[in-house]
Amino acid sequence: MIIIVIYIFLILSFGLIKKINCFNAFEEGATEGINLAVKLFLTIIGLVWAINIITNSGLIEITQSLFTHPVLVPELILQCLFKPLSWNSSLIMMNKIFIKYHPDSTVGKVSSLIQGCSDTTIYIITIYFGSVNITKTKYAFKAGLLTDLISFIIIILIGLIFL
Repeated sequence: MIIIVIYIFLILSFGLIKKINCFNAFEEGATEGINLAVKLFLTIIGLVWAINIITNSGLIEITQSLFTHPVLVPELILQCLFKPLSWNSSLIMMNKIFIKYHPDSTVGKVSSLIQGCSDTTIYIITIYFGSVNITKTKYAFKAGLLTDLISFIIIILIGLIFL
C-alpha cells in the first residue's frame, strides 16, 4: 500500500515541477480510457462469440475421426487452432487434455509446450491494432500466424522426438 502512495506522490510532484494541472490530465486520461474500454469491449465480445461457435460446432468430433496418432491427438490440433485466437480457450483445451491424458503424459507435456511457447496472435492484432485505429494489418497478421505455425510444428516435433 505504501508503494501506491509513493507512486501517487511522485506523479503529483512531477506534475507540479512541470506545471501541469494533474486533475485535468487525470480527467482526460480517464475519459480516453473509458472510450477505449468501450471500443475494446465490442471487439472482445465478437472474439468470444467466434470462439464459442468454433467450440460448439462439433469440430472435436470431426477431427477425432481424422487423426489416430498417439501424440498428435485431436485435442492438440484444436489447442493449436485456438491458441492464436484466445489464451483462455487454449487453456480450456489443455485442461481437457490433462483430464483425458494426464499432465505427465507425452500429450500433456506437448500441450503445456503449446500453451507456453506460442502467442494469441489474432487477439493481439485485434486488440492492439484496433485500439490505435490501424487497419492495414495484413503483413502483421501473416507474420504472426506463420510464427505460430512454425512454433506448433517445432513443439510437436519436440514432443515426438524427446518426450
